[in-house]
Amino acid sequence: MPLFQKKDLSRRVRILDAIRGAAVIAMIVHHAYVLLNFTRGVTFGFFSSGLFYALQMFFVSVFLLVSGVCTNYGRNVLKRGVIVFGAALLITLVTAVLLPAVGIEGLEIYFGILHMFGLSMLLYGLLRPAFDKCPAAPVAVLCCLLFAGWLVWMHFVPNMESPLGMMTLFGFPGKRFYSADYYPLLPYFFLFVCGAMIGRWIKAGKFPKWFYEFHFAPLEFVGRHSLLIYLIHQPIIFALIMLFFPKG
Repeated sequence: MPLFQKKDLSRRVRILDAIRGAAVIAMIVHHAYVLLNFTRGVTFGFFSSGLFYALQMFFVSVFLLVSGVCTNYGRNVLKRGVIVFGAALLITLVTAVLLPAVGIEGLEIYFGILHMFGLSMLLYGLLRPAFDKCPAAPVAVLCCLLFAGWLVWMHFVPNMESPLGMMTLFGFPGKRFYSADYYPLLPYFFLFVCGAMIGRWIKAGKFPKWFYEFHFAPLEFVGRHSLLIYLIHQPIIFALIMLFFPKG
């Protein structure tokens, strides 16, 4: 029996916004360091460590899981996917066309995290009728195993290449492919689907009561406006670096 009655489940689950907000803030910190290092050669001990990049992977994974969970609450996953992927193409336009035009190179993003989010939403939206017929628990466990197994395989079989450009989307880039931010559909789509399966249990009220009652307004605000914040944070960081870390 659900822990919450149906009228309670109709409310926004605010902890999801808070978790997404925390993940966005973590990614902003990461991008700030990357830009500072790339443009000014500034390094900090912790930010150059393996632990920092492990935390980066953790927050990306959390963000992706929550995005999957939220497909159970959104009205139109396909529409949201189009919006997110359109925003990703805008980032490609800026980093791969406009920045090189003014002499800033090396920051080109052809298939970054936002591209992956958008395509994951579109792909899941198209396959949703099939997923809805599958039991949540086995699919969630299988997706977790596939994600972990793929990462292990990537560790031992690095630099997988393909002569087909479209295979870049799936983690098999060509020899000349470069993207300052690269998150292919494989293995990350597995996490998105896992989140969608977990979202069924959340929406059914099967999580503890505190999960539905938790709220922290500042993080929730960031989480609710994650796409806009993601789009504007890098130009702002870049401007701050130009202001406070002038060359020479």
